Amino acid sequence: MTELAAKELWSVFDARRVKMPELKGLDAMANGVHGWVKNRRPVLGQLRALAQRVEALEPQIQKLGSTAFQHEVAELRDLARLDRLKGPALDRALALTREAAVRTLGLRPFQVQIMGAAAMIRDAVAEMATGEGKTLTASLAASIWAWGGRPVHVITVNDYLVQRDAEEMGPVYRMLGLSVGHVIHETTPSERIDHYRRGVVYCTSKELVADFLRDQIRLGTLRTSTQTSIGMMLGGPDAGKTLVPGLFRAIVDEADSLLIDEAVTPLIISNSPDEEANAVHYRAADDLSQQLEYNRDFTIDRTVRSVYLTTRGQRRLEELCE
Repeated sequence: MTELAAKELWSVFDARRVKMPELKGLDAMANGVHGWVKNRRPVLGQLRALAQRVEALEPQIQKLGSTAFQHEVAELRDLARLDRLKGPALDRALALTREAAVRTLGLRPFQVQIMGAAAMIRDAVAEMATGEGKTLTASLAASIWAWGGRPVHVITVNDYLVQRDAEEMGPVYRMLGLSVGHVIHETTPSERIDHYRRGVVYCTSKELVADFLRDQIRLGTLRTSTQTSIGMMLGGPDAGKTLVPGLFRAIVDEADSLLIDEAVTPLIISNSPDEEANAVHYRAADDLSQQLEYNRDFTIDRTVRSVYLTTRGQRRLEELCE
């Protein structure tokens, strides 16, 4: 791909990004102070207290029968869709997801895993040691986010882990009323459309980004979400063709590897020009060139292999195109 084509393609993608407004003056100062205070809160103490509250709910949650358990799940899912899953409701939601893991997998998440899930829900990076159960921890956070009604992508490093984790954690998600999918290199386009629309989707960063960029190319001039929605409702040529229905929440496994070590080369995908669509223009240009006279209407610089129209040739083309 030429540098010009790469820049043009990037401008298309960049135009679709939602950019944060640049803060100035008092707004910038207040934002800086807020960030400074937020980064110095006793985070671990807060997470540990939350995990202890969740563990204290265990006797109540264990007594729930299958019907009562599903009723609790439905109530908390409704709160999540209203963005009201906070405070005591969040504690109970984590207790339910923890119990789902116990009932389906026979695994009871430890306090450190509850803390890790809570940190992810707060949009923070959770550092966990090897053997502390990152896969199960991520499933707790992914379940609560997915209750909000939009797909959650769990991004990991390779296709083997994608398939393994989706299969192992599948029973937990299904007990919590969620569907789970996975996308690997061998997944067909029709399967991708199905899996990307499930509640929790396991995939690699390369597959997700590649599918997202393919969607941007398919959408063409539909630059905004409003334009895209209207075009799809009207049943235009791009209706129903997108693979990824949207990017909302993501949990990144091995964040240091994916976001630093492997983030060295941008992934750029270009579409091949449709020669059939331009065939009529090529034939028209050939017909016009046959009606021009060499050295009168045009000259040829064979050194640089370029053709130049004379003043007479420009007038001649205007007459032929009328």
